Amino acid sequence: MEKVVMIRRTFAVAHNIPSPYRVHLFSALYRELKSRNTNFEVHFFSRGHTERPASWRNVEIPFPHRFWPDYGLRRRGSIIHFNPGLFLYLSRKKPDYLLTGGPWDTPSGVMTSIISSRTTGIAWIEVNTQTPGQIDGIIGAYKRYILKKYDFIAVPGDEGKKYLDLIYKNYKPSRPDVVLLPNIIDENRFYIDSDEKNEYRISMRKMLGISSDDKLATWPARLLPVKGVVEFLSNIDTEIINGWKILIIGEGYLSGEINKIIKYKNFTNNILMKPYFIYEQMPALYAASDLFLLASMQDPNPLSVVEAMHSGLPLLLSCMVGNFPEALHEEGNGWGFDPRDSINTREAARKAFSVPISQLREMGRMSSIYAQKYWSTPRAVTSFLDSIGVRGD
Repeated sequence: MEKVVMIRRTFAVAHNIPSPYRVHLFSALYRELKSRNTNFEVHFFSRGHTERPASWRNVEIPFPHRFWPDYGLRRRGSIIHFNPGLFLYLSRKKPDYLLTGGPWDTPSGVMTSIISSRTTGIAWIEVNTQTPGQIDGIIGAYKRYILKKYDFIAVPGDEGKKYLDLIYKNYKPSRPDVVLLPNIIDENRFYIDSDEKNEYRISMRKMLGISSDDKLATWPARLLPVKGVVEFLSNIDTEIINGWKILIIGEGYLSGEINKIIKYKNFTNNILMKPYFIYEQMPALYAASDLFLLASMQDPNPLSVVEAMHSGLPLLLSCMVGNFPEALHEEGNGWGFDPRDSINTREAARKAFSVPISQLREMGRMSSIYAQKYWSTPRAVTSFLDSIGVRGD
């Protein structure tokens, strides 16, 4: 007679919106939790934001989930989420585990933190010490008050741990346990064998009008001040990027200023600007590229870095991004720079754009090794669940 296994636990997630990246993570959690005799459900505050791709609203979701009515206020195209039905549901349901994304960012995050019942709570935050925001005084006390409602704090990497050291510098005995939950992607989408990669490289470059002789650096960045596009272009010249094409992918209100810089510095033949590529096109774009560039002045934990590494690309990476410590191994798989320092930026760019293609490919191979070491989906998910005590009994 077949043994009947009773599901005795529930793991719930309260999160803002679905995205391809989060859906992948939640799908992996769903599969692993099922093997550990635990139900899984995700509660979204909203279907999407106006500044995010419309396609995210229709992303396929293979796990139990619910979109809650959102009565929040709109501000600059975003909604300050407020989902009273969710708070009441969680209080009645009392899940065994509750993972709350952005616990202090919106009314929904705050109310979920304060009034929603659960046995074990995990606050999920994306923070880094390079752009910590306000962490002292009333704001610091407010953040510690919210985090005190939880048993664990999940952060993506070392920068998150260092941020908590700052905010708890005089309050360490009251800090919840810190666990790692790396920002993962579906790495299988981005691993492409050599024959297919060559086909993608030829077709994508043909579409972009880039010859096989040119080296290509791909730079996904919204054209906003935090992405550092103006600063980076102002610190390089045509001599540095001779023989290269730099593809900037994104939109934003700085497009006019950036185009003026391109013309003024005679970058017209070296720099291309395109709007967003759809998510399904990104593996082919990375396959067509020789270098990944990100010059952000502020970036909590960009998943594009992880995509590029799984795709086997070397990095020219700002030290201001949250996953910099895990991603960049200096001159092993790329070059780091401080975008606030013009000399440092120029020197790093000079090195990156001067190495031969053979060295770029070897450094890209190292990127894939580092990506598998830190951002492997099975490893990240099982380690996270083990660390908060979700067992398979």
